[in-house]
Amino acid sequence: MNVLGISGTPRKNGNSEILLQYALRPFEKQGWQKRVFRLSEITVQPCRGCEQCKKQGRCVIEDDMHPIYDAFRWCDALIISSPVYSRNISAQLLAVLDRHYAVRLERPLEGKAGGAMAVGGGTCGGQTITINAIYNWMLSRGIICVPGTERRHGGSVRTRRYSEASQSPKAGRDFGKQCLECGRETAFLDKLKPSFARRACPGGLSP
Repeated sequence: MNVLGISGTPRKNGNSEILLQYALRPFEKQGWQKRVFRLSEITVQPCRGCEQCKKQGRCVIEDDMHPIYDAFRWCDALIISSPVYSRNISAQLLAVLDRHYAVRLERPLEGKAGGAMAVGGGTCGGQTITINAIYNWMLSRGIICVPGTERRHGGSVRTRRYSEASQSPKAGRDFGKQCLECGRETAFLDKLKPSFARRACPGGLSP
């Protein structure tokens, strides 16, 4: 099975990227294939609102978003991490989420498990708002949101210094385990869909 990770920080080896790496380790140990997109290393332009995707069936902006579209189709589970900027997700991550618009009718992520992670420097709710922003997007795409651990909403960590999240591996791994379990369940249910359809409509669906 396949897991997709998207690191929303514009800083290489930033805290939210480190947290994402920890969250993906349980998947690696179970033999899942992994793809990670680091927005610090690629370029995804904002949506132009041109609506050309409706006419041409694809986004006309030629940049690094197109491999992410392919990964949306490929994955069985998804984890997105972001730093907290102005009590919200990063501008780089917002561009990726908005650009999903080009494949909205295809709904490549529907029924798949998705987890959200955030890293912020304060205790005034920025992490919760950031995680909610990601989960709201996931819900609109038909993704099954992974609940947080008993003590955390989603995967959240407070840090003050660059790369400080490397001292919090347990928070990332614990949330990764939650995502792994949900990913297994949703992938199993997805495989049962053809069987359910055959039982409900043994003669096939009427046109």
